[in-house]
Amino acid sequence: MAWKMPSVYFMFVIALLTMVFTVACGGGVADSGVGSLAQGRWSHSATILEDGRVLVTGGHGTSSNALTSAEVYDPSTNAWSSAGDMADKHPEGHTTTLLPNGKVLVIGGKKAPEVYDPSANSWSTTELLTDPRMRHTATLLDDGRVLVTGGRDMTKAGDQKLASVELYDSSTGEWSLATPMLEERSDHGAALLPDGKVLVVSKLVRNLSHESSAETYDPSTETWSPAGAPLKERESSFTTTATADGKVIVTGGRFSSGGTYGKWITMSDVDIYDSSTGTWSVGAPMTEVRVKHAAVLLPDGKVLVVGRQDAESYDLASGAWVPAGEMTRDHIEGVTGTLLKDGRVLIVGGRQDSEKGETSLQVGGTGMTAAEIYDPASGWSKAGS
Repeated sequence: MAWKMPSVYFMFVIALLTMVFTVACGGGVADSGVGSLAQGRWSHSATILEDGRVLVTGGHGTSSNALTSAEVYDPSTNAWSSAGDMADKHPEGHTTTLLPNGKVLVIGGKKAPEVYDPSANSWSTTELLTDPRMRHTATLLDDGRVLVTGGRDMTKAGDQKLASVELYDSSTGEWSLATPMLEERSDHGAALLPDGKVLVVSKLVRNLSHESSAETYDPSTETWSPAGAPLKERESSFTTTATADGKVIVTGGRFSSGGTYGKWITMSDVDIYDSSTGTWSVGAPMTEVRVKHAAVLLPDGKVLVVGRQDAESYDLASGAWVPAGEMTRDHIEGVTGTLLKDGRVLIVGGRQDSEKGETSLQVGGTGMTAAEIYDPASGWSKAGS
């Protein structure tokens, strides 16, 4: 009697052959072998280095655990390696800036800012800021200096916002005070404009009333000027992305519903600033509400937005949002996106609920070790675990 293969084994073999055929033909989600972080984290920073690698610093492992660790991703090997430990913890609200000399300036906390040297894989400290701060912005100017604006005063208790501005000169390693902003700002956004000016934008509170506000800094005259106001109020957690044609796209964020028991409302709204006219307009809303997300200007001029599992990109020419596929993991909050030298985008980390094993906008949770790649030509690559 001829032997018959049991049906369960037959189905298993068919499934295995189908999977092999799919991978061989390039179907499904591509597996680029993108490695995982050694330390799960969210609300970290990511900076592209001159040699094409990406430095990831600080953030949170858990809500109560701010990190000193740093890691480097190498696109040529798809591997992560240690970048040592910083002298201070740099939690949510710190900034990183690539300097003209190839080093990276890290600001945020009570202690002195730190500088990473990629050639030596080592850290050193700078002079202390006049006003140690967090939740500020740091913008590299055309002349190579770094403009640091506002934030929360780390020398005082409570939410003490700053109007002060400081400049870092990497050629001398020294700090100097600059003309303060017209308004105190924290959790604000900043963008370098094509004419060399810097736009800052945030929500203000005056006499218990809320309003949006923006202003620009002119390095040539060291002065600040009003720049109108976005049409939507945002408290924090939004992104500001400058485009090549002088526009700034402001996406998402959150605002408080007010009152003693007010709650955070997340947003899908989009505002657009046109630096050529100095005016604001409303853009088409995103398809998802997004907070603590990432926005990356792509080589084709579109703006890729990630945060939640479905990604999308904004087409400035048509004023429409275009689906950008579904990521392999749900990087919902505190994620970073970095444009690589070859035009792909590296997505790193995020926060997931430690009990449910999924991401949420609730307090608590742990940082994700996952990383994945978006290729505008072919879509998403399989993430690290």
